[in-house]
Amino acid sequence: MRNPFVVGAYVSQEYFCGRLKEANALENCIREGRNVVLYSERELGRTLLIEHVFCKASFKEEFECQCVDASVCGSRKEFAFILINGIFRSLRSDHRSIEKLAGLCRRLGLSMTIDPASKAILPSFNLGWIREPEKIIEESFSFLEGFDKQFVLAIDGFEKLASFRDVDGAGALGKIIESHTSVRMIFSLCDSQGVSERFLEETSVVFRSAERIRLEPIELSEYCSFARSKFQEAGKRISAEIFESIYSKFSGCTGPIHLVLNRLFVETPKNGSVTNEMLDNVINSIVDEYSVFYKEALSRLSFNQKCLVFAVAKDGSVENPSSSEFVNRHSLASVSSVQSSARALLGQGILYKDASGIRIDDDFFKEWLRKEYF
Repeated sequence: MRNPFVVGAYVSQEYFCGRLKEANALENCIREGRNVVLYSERELGRTLLIEHVFCKASFKEEFECQCVDASVCGSRKEFAFILINGIFRSLRSDHRSIEKLAGLCRRLGLSMTIDPASKAILPSFNLGWIREPEKIIEESFSFLEGFDKQFVLAIDGFEKLASFRDVDGAGALGKIIESHTSVRMIFSLCDSQGVSERFLEETSVVFRSAERIRLEPIELSEYCSFARSKFQEAGKRISAEIFESIYSKFSGCTGPIHLVLNRLFVETPKNGSVTNEMLDNVINSIVDEYSVFYKEALSRLSFNQKCLVFAVAKDGSVENPSSSEFVNRHSLASVSSVQSSARALLGQGILYKDASGIRIDDDFFKEWLRKEYF
C-alpha cells in the first residue's frame, strides 16, 4: 500500500484531509467571478488546498488552472521568469496548446525547438534572458485570456511581491490584473506578523476587493479520524492519545505533522501499533537529518541573536520578548538588543510572529535546540 501521508505534494482526494468548507468556498468564489485572497499561518496547506480544488474533475472541465510560486522571488524579473516558465511547464505537453505557445514565443522573441518524441515546445530562455519583465507579465496575461475556458491563476507566496527590490511588485501586478479581468486570481499569502491585513490595505483595489478566505488548523478530531483510518486501512494502529500529542507538539501545522505520520507509517509493522518510543525515535531521526543545516544557521547568528533564539526555544512562545521579566529571566543584554535581534531573526525567517507572540519558525529546529542545549 502507498504511504497515505504524502509529504509536500498533492496526489488525490483520497489522501487529502478535510477542508471541505474552505474548498467549497474557494471553488464557489471562482465560479461566481471573484478573485480570492487565501491566507493562513505557515504550514497549514494553502498550496495543497489550491491543488485539491484545481484537480476536481468538475472544476477542470470548466477552467484552465495554473499555480506559480512567488515565494522564491526577490524582483520583478524573477517573478516574470517564474510566471512564464510555469506556463510553459504546465502546458507544453498539451497538444491543444502548442499553437498558442508558439505564438507566445514569437511575441516575446523566443527561439524554440519541438521535441520529436512528445511534440512539445521547448523554449530557450533562462532567468538571465529576462530584460523587460513588465512586457513578459503583460503578454503572459494576454496569453491566458486567449483560452477557450476561463483561466485561473494562483500565485503562492504572494506577500513576497511587497518586498521586491526593484519595484512595488504588488502594485505593478495589480495594474496588469485590472486590464485582464477575465483571468481569475487566487492570491495565497502566509499571514506571518499580521502581513495580510497590512499588505491588502497598502496595495491595489484588486486585492482589497478580493474575497478573503482564512485557513485555520484542521480540527483535531477530523485530523485524528483521518490519520487513524489510514493506519487501519493498512492493518496498523495509532491511538488517539499519540496523535493528539503530535498535533499539540506541532500546533496543528499540517507540514510537520504529516512528515511525522509518514515516518511512523513506515516504522509501524502490519498488525502493530505506534508507541511513544517510536514517536520519539522518528522525531529524533528527522532532527538528526536536518542538524547540519541547523548548525550552519546557528553559526551565522550574532551572540545576542543566539541568546534570543535559545530563550525563545526554551519558552516555546513568547508574548512580549521586550518585557523586562523575559530579558532578566534569560540574562539577555538589554531590551533594545532584544528588539534589534528579534527584527533581524524575523527577517531571516528564524523567528515567526503570530497572535500569540514569537516562536521558532521551524518546529524541528526548536526540537534540535532543545535536544542539543537544554
